[in-house]
Amino acid sequence: MEAIIEAQGGVAMPEEARFRAVVESKRDGRIQGVDCLAINRIARLAGSPAHPAAGLVCLRQVGDVVARGEPLFEIHAQSRAQLDMATGAAAADVARIVLYGF
Repeated sequence: MEAIIEAQGGVAMPEEARFRAVVESKRDGRIQGVDCLAINRIARLAGSPAHPAAGLVCLRQVGDVVARGEPLFEIHAQSRAQLDMATGAAAADVARIVLYGF
């Protein structure tokens, strides 16, 4: 696969986003699920897909055990306003976005 990609000119990595913020877990527990539609909404508020560097980086996955305060995902945005909108939405909904259990 890598040879095919290289033969077609390779893949250029997008530039890094200027603004970033980490969203932390609000409680202890095992991640049972993630609301992908909510994640999509936050990524769009951050500027995706218009800005290739904007979006989210998931730092945990379903099945991981996390403690309160540990990072769940990182938001990348091209402007402070976009970052503020995305982090505001994430902070308001993080308890609904990430479902916990044991």
